[in-house]
Amino acid sequence: MKNKLLKFLTCFAGISAIGSTITITSASCGCSNEQSIKALPDEVYDIDEATNVLKGFKEGIDLNQYKGVYDTMLIPKNVTSVANNAFYNNSASIVPSFITKLTFTKNSKCSSIGQSAFRICSSLTSINFLNCINLSTIDFAAFNECSSLSSVKFPSSLTTIITSAFENCSSLTSVDLSNCNNLNRIYDYIFAGCSSLSSITFPSLSQIDNRVFDSCSELTSITFPISLKKIGTYIFKNCSKLNDIKWESWNGGFESLNSVSFTGVSSTDERTITVINPIDGHDSTELLQYLKNNGGLPSNWIAV
Repeated sequence: MKNKLLKFLTCFAGISAIGSTITITSASCGCSNEQSIKALPDEVYDIDEATNVLKGFKEGIDLNQYKGVYDTMLIPKNVTSVANNAFYNNSASIVPSFITKLTFTKNSKCSSIGQSAFRICSSLTSINFLNCINLSTIDFAAFNECSSLSSVKFPSSLTTIITSAFENCSSLTSVDLSNCNNLNRIYDYIFAGCSSLSSITFPSLSQIDNRVFDSCSELTSITFPISLKKIGTYIFKNCSKLNDIKWESWNGGFESLNSVSFTGVSSTDERTITVINPIDGHDSTELLQYLKNNGGLPSNWIAV
């Protein structure tokens, strides 16, 4: 009986916290599947008492004392936003090199990430926004030049990603925005210089601005939704490997298309344009000619 009771208590230890190392344990028959978040303690953050805006790290705290112990910034639940330049261009608030992960407490109240908030935080490899139930805005250059960043998990609440937000994140390999159903516009240069980006999945957005994928040299294929109506200039400039552009469907025109929208994509070898589900006769051949005549698509592209 004592052995059974001991096993029961061990297997359902549930959630334990020692310092800021939070261990979440789920038990089935074998009492395993353990995941730990090794997070900096809340005390290191400078949070405005009146507004709950996160301004950076507190002055005078030696973050090196946590080296080898913690690897994660777990933003406290009460934070309503991250201030402009919070962890950029501020010697007291530079994210230390041993911090590689950024995430948020469950049911986080954070609604926005400010301008250049984490700019040049070169140690960050992953960002998880999924616990941010109200996050709507990632502002100008918020994660610009986070050169080690390879993974970002976006929340469904997201409505706006401003210019250059992830520009020059050269290790970012894929982007999935498919659950961001209220995201209608992709602003200038957002993923420009993401030289490892090979795939992106869109929601039903309506507008893509200038040079969004400029110098995404590993991007080979992309699929646009039928909802896309406005297209900026040079969206694929210097995308030398892009060889396949698809539209889910196309209704015969765009509200805005610049004569150099597709200038800058590769003009060597045979590249393909495809309308996956043609409607009312608006097929791949018609779209191909439209983009060549009005959007600067090179002549070597063909319809399939």
